Amino acid sequence: MGHSDTANSFARMDARRPVVLVVEDDPDLRKLSALQLTDFGFEVRAVADGPAAVEVLDGPEPIDLVFTDVILPGMTGYGVADAAVARRPGVKIVFSTGYFGTSASHGQLRHRAAPMLYKPYSRKDLANALNAAFAGA
Repeated sequence: MGHSDTANSFARMDARRPVVLVVEDDPDLRKLSALQLTDFGFEVRAVADGPAAVEVLDGPEPIDLVFTDVILPGMTGYGVADAAVARRPGVKIVFSTGYFGTSASHGQLRHRAAPMLYKPYSRKDLANALNAAFAGA
């Protein structure tokens, strides 16, 4: 499946455009991610930190996937993922990071099936991670 089919194939299953919550503290990366996801056909909600993400997750709007940076102010991306899964069972998670750590944290172990993108990543890498997340890989 090509990256242009990512949102479209999911939307056909649900009769609406899938919604991605982007959690990224760098405003330029947050804006770029939102643009790419919109180009892929997703609806996007973007926030700058973990507590803001939890506010969105506590709201009524559907969230199909959380695309979160690992290192964030106020809460790690793993904490955001924990909150997302607790509030919305079945939500998909994709992580991104600019750090190449060698030891696995507890969060990494809990979410080891979630794709991890290492910055800088390409548009194709993002599409592949989204496809993997929606496929349950």
